Amino acid sequence: MAQLSAFILLMSWLYPFSHQYWQQLDTWFFWMMNGSMIDHPNWQYIIVWANYRAADLVPALLTLLLYLHYCFKGKDYYEIIQRIVYGITILILLLITIIIFKFALFEGVLKYFELSNVLPRKSATYMFDNTVRLDLIFPEIRTKVTSKDSFPGDHATVLLFFAVFISYYSGKVYGSLSFLLAFIFIMPRLIGGAHWLSDILVGSISIVLASSSLYLGSSLHNSISDYLFHHIISLLDYIKSRIKIDYS
Repeated sequence: MAQLSAFILLMSWLYPFSHQYWQQLDTWFFWMMNGSMIDHPNWQYIIVWANYRAADLVPALLTLLLYLHYCFKGKDYYEIIQRIVYGITILILLLITIIIFKFALFEGVLKYFELSNVLPRKSATYMFDNTVRLDLIFPEIRTKVTSKDSFPGDHATVLLFFAVFISYYSGKVYGSLSFLLAFIFIMPRLIGGAHWLSDILVGSISIVLASSSLYLGSSLHNSISDYLFHHIISLLDYIKSRIKIDYS
Protein backbone atom coordinates (compact mmCIF):
# COMPACT_ATOMS: atom_id res chain seq x y z
CA MET A 1 0.00 0.00 0.00
CA ALA A 2 2.82 2.40 0.86
CA GLN A 3 4.58 1.65 -2.43
CA LEU A 4 1.35 2.28 -4.35
CA SER A 5 0.91 5.56 -2.46
CA ALA A 6 4.47 6.54 -3.39
CA PHE A 7 3.80 5.71 -7.05
CA ILE A 8 0.57 7.72 -7.15
CA LEU A 9 2.25 10.64 -5.40
CA LEU A 10 5.13 10.64 -7.88
CA MET A 11 2.82 10.29 -10.89
CA SER A 12 0.70 13.21 -9.67
CA TRP A 13 3.84 15.34 -9.87
CA LEU A 14 5.03 14.03 -13.23
CA TYR A 15 1.66 14.12 -15.01
CA PRO A 16 1.34 17.57 -16.70
CA PHE A 17 -2.27 18.19 -15.69
CA SER A 18 -1.69 17.68 -11.96
CA HIS A 19 1.87 19.02 -12.04
CA GLN A 20 0.52 22.53 -12.57
CA TYR A 21 -1.25 22.35 -9.21
CA TRP A 22 1.91 21.21 -7.49
CA GLN A 23 3.71 24.12 -9.11
CA GLN A 24 1.08 26.56 -7.86
CA LEU A 25 1.47 25.20 -4.32
CA ASP A 26 5.25 25.35 -4.64
CA THR A 27 5.19 28.95 -5.84
CA TRP A 28 2.84 30.11 -3.09
CA PHE A 29 4.84 28.34 -0.40
CA PHE A 30 8.16 29.64 -1.69
CA TRP A 31 7.09 33.29 -1.71
CA MET A 32 5.57 32.93 1.74
CA MET A 33 8.74 31.34 3.21
CA ASN A 34 11.33 33.34 1.30
CA GLY A 35 9.34 36.53 1.80
CA SER A 36 9.52 36.06 5.57
CA MET A 37 13.14 37.23 5.37
CA ILE A 38 12.39 40.57 3.69
CA ASP A 39 13.49 43.43 5.95
CA HIS A 40 14.47 40.93 8.67
CA PRO A 41 18.29 40.81 8.69
CA ASN A 42 18.46 38.74 11.88
CA TRP A 43 16.21 36.09 10.32
CA GLN A 44 18.34 36.18 7.17
CA TYR A 45 21.45 35.61 9.27
CA ILE A 46 19.90 32.59 11.00
CA ILE A 47 18.77 31.02 7.74
CA VAL A 48 22.03 31.62 5.91
CA TRP A 49 23.96 29.80 8.65
CA ALA A 50 21.31 27.07 8.82
CA ASN A 51 21.99 26.50 5.10
CA TYR A 52 25.75 26.64 5.52
CA ARG A 53 27.00 23.48 3.81
CA ALA A 54 29.04 22.27 6.78
CA ALA A 55 25.94 22.75 8.97
CA ASP A 56 24.55 19.51 7.51
CA LEU A 57 26.75 17.83 10.08
CA VAL A 58 24.57 19.28 12.85
CA PRO A 59 21.41 17.21 12.15
CA ALA A 60 23.61 14.18 11.49
CA LEU A 61 25.32 14.60 14.87
CA LEU A 62 22.06 15.27 16.72
CA THR A 63 20.41 12.24 15.14
CA LEU A 64 23.43 10.11 16.06
CA LEU A 65 23.38 11.33 19.67
CA LEU A 66 19.64 10.70 19.90
CA TYR A 67 20.04 7.17 18.62
CA LEU A 68 23.04 6.45 20.84
CA HIS A 69 20.97 7.58 23.83
CA TYR A 70 18.42 4.94 22.84
CA CYS A 71 21.17 2.34 22.33
CA PHE A 72 22.77 2.78 25.74
CA LYS A 73 19.44 2.55 27.50
CA GLY A 74 19.48 -1.14 26.67
CA LYS A 75 19.07 -3.48 29.61
CA ASP A 76 22.28 -5.42 29.05
CA TYR A 77 25.36 -5.75 26.86
CA TYR A 78 23.59 -7.84 24.21
CA GLU A 79 20.64 -5.47 23.89
CA ILE A 80 22.98 -2.48 23.51
CA ILE A 81 24.89 -4.27 20.76
CA GLN A 82 21.63 -5.24 19.05
CA ARG A 83 20.48 -1.61 19.01
CA ILE A 84 23.82 -0.45 17.63
CA VAL A 85 23.52 -3.12 14.94
CA TYR A 86 20.10 -1.74 14.02
CA GLY A 87 21.75 1.65 13.51
CA ILE A 88 24.36 0.12 11.20
CA THR A 89 21.53 -1.60 9.35
CA ILE A 90 19.84 1.76 8.80
CA LEU A 91 23.02 3.12 7.22
CA ILE A 92 23.29 0.10 4.90
CA LEU A 93 19.64 0.40 3.86
CA LEU A 94 20.10 4.12 3.27
CA LEU A 95 23.02 3.40 0.94
CA ILE A 96 20.90 0.85 -0.95
CA THR A 97 18.10 3.42 -1.18
CA ILE A 98 20.37 6.11 -2.61
CA ILE A 99 21.71 3.70 -5.24
CA ILE A 100 18.33 2.26 -6.26
CA PHE A 101 15.91 5.15 -5.92
CA LYS A 102 18.07 8.24 -6.37
CA PHE A 103 20.63 7.20 -8.98
CA ALA A 104 18.81 4.34 -10.72
CA LEU A 105 15.25 5.71 -10.68
CA PHE A 106 15.56 9.49 -10.84
CA GLU A 107 18.92 9.77 -12.57
CA GLY A 108 18.78 6.67 -14.74
CA VAL A 109 15.11 6.06 -15.61
CA LEU A 110 12.89 9.13 -15.29
CA LYS A 111 15.22 11.44 -17.17
CA TYR A 112 15.00 9.19 -20.24
CA PHE A 113 11.26 9.87 -20.54
CA GLU A 114 9.78 13.04 -22.00
CA LEU A 115 10.21 14.96 -18.76
CA SER A 116 12.46 17.77 -19.91
CA ASN A 117 9.86 20.26 -18.71
CA VAL A 118 10.18 19.08 -15.09
CA LEU A 119 13.52 17.22 -14.80
CA PRO A 120 16.15 18.27 -13.97
CA ARG A 121 14.44 20.89 -11.87
CA LYS A 122 15.99 24.19 -10.95
CA SER A 123 15.35 25.68 -7.53
CA ALA A 124 13.06 28.66 -7.01
CA THR A 125 16.04 30.99 -6.58
CA TYR A 126 16.94 30.30 -10.23
CA MET A 127 13.39 30.64 -11.50
CA PHE A 128 12.30 33.96 -9.99
CA ASP A 129 13.67 37.48 -9.78
CA ASN A 130 13.45 39.68 -6.68
CA THR A 131 13.95 36.78 -4.29
CA VAL A 132 15.91 37.05 -1.06
CA ARG A 133 19.19 35.54 -2.30
CA LEU A 134 21.21 34.80 0.80
CA ASP A 135 24.26 33.82 -1.23
CA LEU A 136 24.33 37.34 -2.66
CA ILE A 137 23.57 39.06 0.63
CA PHE A 138 26.26 37.04 2.44
CA PRO A 139 28.80 36.16 -0.28
CA GLU A 140 31.42 35.28 2.32
CA ILE A 141 29.30 32.39 3.66
CA ARG A 142 29.22 29.18 1.60
CA THR A 143 25.49 28.61 1.83
CA LYS A 144 23.13 26.21 0.03
CA VAL A 145 20.27 28.30 -1.39
CA THR A 146 20.39 27.30 -5.07
CA SER A 147 20.21 24.03 -6.96
CA LYS A 148 20.18 23.12 -10.63
CA ASP A 149 18.71 19.71 -9.79
CA SER A 150 16.53 20.15 -6.72
CA PHE A 151 14.18 17.17 -7.17
CA PRO A 152 14.14 15.05 -5.06
CA GLY A 153 15.48 16.69 -1.91
CA ASP A 154 18.50 14.58 -0.92
CA HIS A 155 18.96 16.28 2.47
CA ALA A 156 15.30 15.76 3.36
CA THR A 157 15.32 12.17 2.09
CA VAL A 158 18.15 11.20 4.43
CA LEU A 159 16.59 12.91 7.47
CA LEU A 160 13.14 11.40 6.86
CA PHE A 161 14.60 7.96 6.17
CA PHE A 162 16.37 7.96 9.53
CA ALA A 163 13.25 9.26 11.27
CA VAL A 164 11.13 6.40 9.89
CA PHE A 165 13.59 3.69 10.93
CA ILE A 166 14.35 5.21 14.31
CA SER A 167 10.59 5.26 14.91
CA TYR A 168 10.37 1.61 13.89
CA TYR A 169 13.25 0.41 16.06
CA SER A 170 13.04 2.71 19.08
CA GLY A 171 9.39 3.70 19.43
CA LYS A 172 7.27 6.84 19.55
CA VAL A 173 9.36 9.11 21.77
CA TYR A 174 12.62 8.75 19.86
CA GLY A 175 10.74 8.62 16.59
CA SER A 176 8.88 11.86 17.32
CA LEU A 177 12.15 13.59 18.23
CA SER A 178 13.70 12.31 15.00
CA PHE A 179 10.84 13.69 12.92
CA LEU A 180 11.07 16.98 14.80
CA LEU A 181 14.79 17.21 13.98
CA ALA A 182 14.01 16.41 10.34
CA PHE A 183 11.38 19.15 10.17
CA ILE A 184 13.65 21.74 11.80
CA PHE A 185 16.55 21.08 9.43
CA ILE A 186 14.45 20.69 6.26
CA MET A 187 12.80 24.08 6.66
CA PRO A 188 15.92 26.26 6.05
CA ARG A 189 16.31 24.72 2.59
CA LEU A 190 12.72 25.70 1.79
CA ILE A 191 13.01 29.18 3.25
CA GLY A 192 16.31 29.89 1.50
CA GLY A 193 14.93 28.60 -1.80
CA ALA A 194 17.25 25.66 -2.51
CA HIS A 195 14.21 23.39 -2.70
CA TRP A 196 10.56 23.61 -3.59
CA LEU A 197 7.96 22.18 -1.22
CA SER A 198 7.15 19.32 -3.61
CA ASP A 199 10.83 18.33 -3.75
CA ILE A 200 10.17 17.07 -0.22
CA LEU A 201 6.44 16.24 -0.24
CA VAL A 202 6.72 14.27 -3.47
CA GLY A 203 10.39 13.52 -4.14
CA SER A 204 11.71 12.72 -0.67
CA ILE A 205 8.53 11.22 0.76
CA SER A 206 7.91 8.96 -2.26
CA ILE A 207 11.44 7.57 -1.94
CA VAL A 208 11.12 7.04 1.82
CA LEU A 209 7.66 5.48 1.51
CA ALA A 210 8.68 3.07 -1.25
CA SER A 211 12.03 2.07 0.23
CA SER A 212 11.00 1.73 3.88
CA SER A 213 7.90 -0.32 3.03
CA LEU A 214 10.05 -2.56 0.82
CA TYR A 215 12.62 -3.16 3.57
CA LEU A 216 10.24 -3.45 6.49
CA GLY A 217 7.74 -5.54 4.54
CA SER A 218 10.40 -8.13 3.74
CA SER A 219 13.05 -9.98 5.70
CA LEU A 220 15.87 -7.83 4.30
CA HIS A 221 16.40 -5.60 7.34
CA ASN A 222 16.20 -8.57 9.72
CA SER A 223 18.60 -10.60 7.59
CA ILE A 224 21.15 -7.79 7.57
CA SER A 225 20.85 -7.04 11.29
CA ASP A 226 20.92 -10.73 12.29
CA TYR A 227 24.02 -11.33 10.17
CA LEU A 228 25.80 -8.31 11.64
CA PHE A 229 24.75 -9.11 15.21
CA HIS A 230 26.01 -12.68 15.00
CA HIS A 231 29.41 -11.70 13.63
CA ILE A 232 29.89 -8.68 15.89
CA ILE A 233 28.99 -10.68 19.02
CA SER A 234 31.34 -13.47 17.94
CA LEU A 235 34.15 -10.96 17.43
CA LEU A 236 33.52 -9.19 20.74
CA ASP A 237 33.29 -12.49 22.62
CA TYR A 238 36.59 -13.53 21.07
CA ILE A 239 38.21 -10.23 22.10
CA LYS A 240 36.71 -10.57 25.56
CA SER A 241 38.15 -14.05 25.98
CA ARG A 242 41.58 -12.90 24.86
CA ILE A 243 41.93 -9.80 27.02
CA LYS A 244 39.62 -10.81 29.88
CA ILE A 245 37.17 -7.88 29.62
CA ASP A 246 34.21 -8.13 31.96
CA TYR A 247 31.06 -6.59 30.41
CA SER A 248 28.78 -7.34 33.33
